[in-house]
This record gives sequence, C-alpha cells and structure tokens, in this order.
Amino acid sequence: MGQRVGILPKTPGRLPKTSK
Repeated sequence: MGQRVGILPKTPGRLPKTSK
C-alpha cells in the first residue's frame, strides 16, 4: 500500500491523490 492506490477507481475511503 505504498503505490498510488488512491488513483484507482476502487479506493473508497482514500483520496484520488493519496500515496499512502
């Protein structure tokens, strides 16, 4: 979970610009 998982359309709870 260190990649741009927030950029994926399947990340409810994470912003589209989060690199966490």
